[in-house]
Amino acid sequence: GRLLECSADPAAGLRRVFAAVRGAQQSLKASLLGWRGEILQIGKRRNLTRPHVALAMLLSPAVPLLAGLADRMAPGSEHARLLGIGPAVGPAGFLLSLEPPRQPPSVPGPAGFAAWPLLFPASFGEAASPSLPFVQYFLGHVQEFYGRAGAPEEFVRWLAGQAAQGSGLGRAGRKPWLVQAGAGLCGEERGNLVALLVESFGGCGEVDVLAVDPMPAHLGELRADTAARLRDSSCVTFLGAAISSFDGEADLYGFGPVRSIKPTGLKVWASDAQHGLEVVELMLGEPVAVRRLRSVVAERFGGVEDAHLELLVVDTEGQEWEVLQGLLADGGDDFLVRPAMIILEYGVLWSNTTRSAQHPPTTEVNATASSVEAMEWPTLKGVSQWFDRHGYAGFMLGTRHLVPLSRDYWSDAYEVCRAPHSPIYRGLRGLFNGWCWFDAVFVDGRHPMLGQVWSRTVLPPHGLD
Repeated sequence: GRLLECSADPAAGLRRVFAAVRGAQQSLKASLLGWRGEILQIGKRRNLTRPHVALAMLLSPAVPLLAGLADRMAPGSEHARLLGIGPAVGPAGFLLSLEPPRQPPSVPGPAGFAAWPLLFPASFGEAASPSLPFVQYFLGHVQEFYGRAGAPEEFVRWLAGQAAQGSGLGRAGRKPWLVQAGAGLCGEERGNLVALLVESFGGCGEVDVLAVDPMPAHLGELRADTAARLRDSSCVTFLGAAISSFDGEADLYGFGPVRSIKPTGLKVWASDAQHGLEVVELMLGEPVAVRRLRSVVAERFGGVEDAHLELLVVDTEGQEWEVLQGLLADGGDDFLVRPAMIILEYGVLWSNTTRSAQHPPTTEVNATASSVEAMEWPTLKGVSQWFDRHGYAGFMLGTRHLVPLSRDYWSDAYEVCRAPHSPIYRGLRGLFNGWCWFDAVFVDGRHPMLGQVWSRTVLPPHGLD
């Protein structure tokens, strides 16, 4: 508090705090054991014999200081100018801004990545995991991450704001190309992500958007709504096709806005005055075109060598994994087309495991898997690990914050659709209607905006408001 009152130079004050933190980290084992008497008083007589526990307690006053400085940050403010960073994005952004990035980075990750294990190092004991504070936030605010909260839309608005500040979105001299696979008007509010993408990134002339959907009626509604919302919609291309892992044709299944080229497993009953009638879930009486995204990209750019896809949004009702496979080279596991960022819907239709888990546990049709490893592929954990092997960092999207999914930041608690009725997800009560639905974003580790994306995560341990 005293430093806040006297901080004529907030950048210098903040760097002093950070230097003290790094100094404590470097002299951790040598010095902290000698402070046990003071630690006992600070810890209200708890027997804190482990140095890392002591460090976390000793440093805890520094984190509210960072949070306090963060509260005073605003776009264009003097503090923002002095600290050399953009709009206020929470305490995490400050830590990430203080340590310059290594060139080249030894592993995909943000500038200042070493600050994260500082408070939660691996040797913290059985409860020590860098995922712990993020899991606590996720479980305490799970409603912010649930699909209906609109986290992807918030992320798009934030991303566009960063692009407007020259944060490295797109290639020099070329407009960013954004693709939505599984496009359509969303929910009862009829949200239009395509129009939002164009508006947020400055309108036609600043961005190009491709909207792909297999349902002619849905695509027609989207086209009309987009034209009504935008002054100029000439930068939007509409493609009638299902995006998957092959080129060809397939039957289309589902009901209403739910459409997929594999059976959804959903059943709807229509009734008349005399008897109930089971409705076949085939949406159309004739096959729809199916395209690999790499084929679509090759047609647009005359090949994949010079292609650059800045943002891919995938909402294909259980076909998300197949869409990713359609980006790879034939017979291999290497990206032929490598999007800079991928927003992926994770939900009920991913597998038979996730479908059966949506039913109440008291019903016979519920078959909740005993563990994540016992689930049918794909799983969020498996897909996150797959992305990690390809050099992407993964995050669960929330309206206020992101939580990291990659490497040591993973927790099985994020595999919500394995057991969405579990009491640990009590925040879903009143929201969950048998449709498990979350969104994740995966960012290329070489992308210049990865540090900014990390800044939207929650800083432990005092970011858990």
